[in-house]
Amino acid sequence: MQQQKGNAHYFVIFIVLILLIAIIFLAIYLILPSFLFETPDIAKKAKGGVERAVTEIKSVIKGIEGEQIEELSPEQLPRGVLPDRSLYNLERETFNLINQERINRGLNALEWDEGIANTAFKHSKEMGLNDYINHTNLAGQKADGRLAADRIFNICSSENIFFIEARNPKNDLAEKSVEGWLESPGHRENLLDESITMAGVGIYCEGRKCYVNANHICTTTEIKETLQERYVYFFSLYPKKIQFDSPIQINFHLEITQEADVFIIPDDEQYQNYVKRESYLFTQKFGSVLELTDTAVIERGYGFMVVPSQESVLIIEIEYL
Repeated sequence: MQQQKGNAHYFVIFIVLILLIAIIFLAIYLILPSFLFETPDIAKKAKGGVERAVTEIKSVIKGIEGEQIEELSPEQLPRGVLPDRSLYNLERETFNLINQERINRGLNALEWDEGIANTAFKHSKEMGLNDYINHTNLAGQKADGRLAADRIFNICSSENIFFIEARNPKNDLAEKSVEGWLESPGHRENLLDESITMAGVGIYCEGRKCYVNANHICTTTEIKETLQERYVYFFSLYPKKIQFDSPIQINFHLEITQEADVFIIPDDEQYQNYVKRESYLFTQKFGSVLELTDTAVIERGYGFMVVPSQESVLIIEIEYL
C-alpha cells in the first residue's frame, strides 16, 4: 500500500513538471512576439493562458491533497472559544455534516454550543498530548462528568471520538469522521439520537495524528404517563445521578385530561411523606390543573408530584435553560 502511494506522488510530480514546462514554452511563444512587435492583445491572451494553466495545476494538486479548509486566526475566533482551538472551521464543518445527516433522515438539527465544543476540544487535546484514545479522561471523567465540570448542565449526554493517523490527516477530516461514525453502530446511534438537541466538536492534531471529539447533550425531555385514580405520582426533574450541583432554570408545559393537583417538591422523600400522610415540603403548588405553562428554578432531587382526581393521561414537556 505504501509503495502504491509513493508511485502516485511521483506521478503527480511528473504531471506538475510537464505543466510547468508547458507554461514556460507558452509564455515564450506568445509573450516574446508582443514585446518585439508591440501587440498588446497577444500579451493579454498569453497572460490569460498562463493564469488558466496555473489554475489547472492548483486543481490537480487540490485533487491529490484533498479539501483544505481555510482556518481563522486567533483574533478572528468567536467569543468564548479557547484560543488554542486552531481548527475552528474544521470543527464547524464536521458539525454541519452531522446536521446534514440528521436532516436527511428527518431528525432535528442540533444547535452548536461553544462551551460544549471547548469541553470536546480539551479531551481531544489531552488524548493527543498523552497518546491515548478513550471516552474516560486521565482524571477518570466520562463525557457527562467533563461537561458538568465545565458548568454545562445535561439531562443526558453522549460522545463520539474519531482518530486518524496519515500523511495529511486534516485532509477531508470532517467527511472521514462522520462517515466513520455512521459505519459504527454505537457512534451512529449517538449521532442520530432523536433526544439530543445541542452539540460541539473539538479537533486536535499532533503531527500525523488527528483526534476528533463530538459531544452531544439533551436540553429537553418529555414525560408521558397514564394516571390511575387514588394514586400519587412522582416524576424526577433533576435526577440525583446527574453530576451537576447548581440550581437550573426550567420552562415546562403540562397537560392532563382530568384535573389534578400538581406540586414541585424538593425530593422523593417529600413524596413518601405525602403518601404516608405525614408533613411534607413543596416549593410550588398548582391546584386543579388541566393545562399549565410556567418557569421554575430547581435543584438536584427536585420533581413533580401529581395527585389526579381520576384516571387521566399526563404529558409534561420540559426545557432546561
